[in-house]
This record gives sequence, C-alpha cells and structure tokens, in this order.
Amino acid sequence: MNKITQRLLTFFIGVPLVVSVSVISFAHHIVLHCAIVGGAIIASMELHGILKHKLPSQPKFMVVFSAAFIPFIAALTCLLDRSPSWISLALIVSLLASYSYEIFSPENKKSFANAISRLCSSTFTIVYIGFLLTYISRLTVLQHSQVFIALFFLLVFACDSVAWFFGMLFGKSNRGLIAVSPNKSIAGFLGGIAGSAAAALAVYYFFPEVFLHKPVELIIAALCVSLAAIAGDLTESVIKRSAECKDSGAVVPGRGGFLDSIDSILFSAPVYFIVINFFFV
Repeated sequence: MNKITQRLLTFFIGVPLVVSVSVISFAHHIVLHCAIVGGAIIASMELHGILKHKLPSQPKFMVVFSAAFIPFIAALTCLLDRSPSWISLALIVSLLASYSYEIFSPENKKSFANAISRLCSSTFTIVYIGFLLTYISRLTVLQHSQVFIALFFLLVFACDSVAWFFGMLFGKSNRGLIAVSPNKSIAGFLGGIAGSAAAALAVYYFFPEVFLHKPVELIIAALCVSLAAIAGDLTESVIKRSAECKDSGAVVPGRGGFLDSIDSILFSAPVYFIVINFFFV
C-alpha cells in the first residue's frame, strides 16, 4: 500500500473517529479526556526519542510522567469543576519535579556538563506536549462544548488535508518557500486556509446560534487556527531536521508518528481557545 493510499485511509477513518470521540459528552467528555492523556503519553515518548538524538535527556519515564501529569490534572479539573488555576499549578509541579531530579541525578555524580541540556529538553517536552494539550481539555467546560470541540478538530483536519490535496494538484511550481519544509507550497498553504474557512462555514450553517450569528468572526477564528496549524506543522519539521530524524515514529499509516499527526493541534489548540472565548463566550 503506497503512502497516498495510507494517508487517505487514515483520513477517512481517523477524522470521523476523532470527531466522534469529541462529541461524546458522557460524564463531561471523560472519553476525550482519557484520549488526551493517552495522546500526551505517546507524543512525549516520541518527542523524547527525537530530542535524544541531539541532547542528553532525563530518563524517559521521568519526562513522560511529568508531561502526562498536566493533562491528567486538567481532566480532573474539568470533571470536578475546579478552577483552571489547578492546570497552571500542575505545570509548575511538573517543572519543579523535573528540575529537582537533577539534584539527585546519577549522571551528575561524575559531571554536571550535560545538566542544562537535560533540563532544557525536559522543559520543552513538558510545555510543548503536556501544557498545550490542556487547551483541548478546557473546551469541555464551555457551553455547547460538543460543537466547539468538533469544530476545532474539523478546522485543523480541513487545513491539513486540503493543504496536502492542493499541494499535490497545484503546488509543483511554487514549492520551496519554507526552507525547513521545501515540499510545502504556496498553493498548499492557501488551500489549507480555504479548507478551514469552508469547514467553519459548514458548521455555522447548522449551528448559527452557537456562534451568536457572527459568521465573519467565525471566519476570522478559522483563519487564526489555520495559520497556527501550519506553524505547528513547520515547527515540528524544524525539530526533526535539527535532530536529523525523518518521522517521530511509525504508529500512524501514511503520516509517521503520533506526534507527526498532532503537531498542528498542539499549536492551534491555545489559539482556538483564545479566539473562541474572545468572540463567542
């Protein structure tokens, strides 16, 4: 099975599955919360492996536990209707635990030369994976949470998929704009933005009252999310190129690792949360 076929199958199976999970509101979206925590574990394991190509790192268990702890506390915060400040406290606890580990690290018994590198790689993983994912969890406490969460995933997937499709059809002569990902094209970028806008309008057609009858504001939100999704994809490309690593893993057919599939989500989740609260909450 070639890569294009694998990617198409992943899209037509994965997208409905993710959207279905997002709209299951049973027990305050507990299924989605569990998926987020599980995703944080897998993604942090993959990122730990990537960073280890170039940087000395703390033990995988320590890094993965610290990163997954934050969305776990975010889930409890949302399920138990506690203050969002608990999520920030979870971030602080994870960082302090990681930093404190260096005091007793076996590697430091002989030399402290790599301590800064270990601290930096752990900090990046904890914030990039653990903290950014909590902005999906925060959507579950909003009124009409099912619609807002489903729209978020549709915006990101529409951007990614339409960008890939437009790049395949119309991008051969306008590639090379971004050095870190020379196969990305202007046609692909424009297609991704248009795809998100189209998804936003489609959802607005069915739920205009949820978005307070503000289609222009929803298009602006879609534009912000699509740009963030593109930036997220390119940021992971920077990380992988620096580590001289092609993919983060091989768990998703046609896409590589799990982190390769959620890089756009990591960047766009906080952006979406901000614009949705600004315009519609």
